[in-house]
Amino acid sequence: MYVTKTLAKRLDAYDTWCLQKILHIPYTRHTANDTVRSITACSPVSGWVKSLRLSFFGHLAHTAPEEDHHRVIAAALRPPADWRRPVGCQTGWLKTIDDHLQSLHFWVHTAWRNARDRDVWHQVPSMLHPGVCQ
Repeated sequence: MYVTKTLAKRLDAYDTWCLQKILHIPYTRHTANDTVRSITACSPVSGWVKSLRLSFFGHLAHTAPEEDHHRVIAAALRPPADWRRPVGCQTGWLKTIDDHLQSLHFWVHTAWRNARDRDVWHQVPSMLHPGVCQ
């Protein structure tokens, strides 16, 4: 299942609603989401999803070049020059990863090379989303 921006907002809204229930904050108080997040020190779930995506991207980059999943991603990073996505198709997984990385001033190709060093790459998802509620 592909997590769209709309679905990410709905996940965050549900997560905030759950936090309000845990804190026994009635809906009639009309507490802002940012207030609930500051009370709990928990980040939105959508950030956690982004962090997991980047971790999985790093996992694929770490694998041996002979592995099929490694070759698929490597080939997707270098599509033929005349290739175009068919009309009506969703944005690809690598485009989503690229969108996440742009907030960190990375590009997918740079990240693919940097992800080979596990110690460096394990810091990248935490840079994107440092305050996950434990």
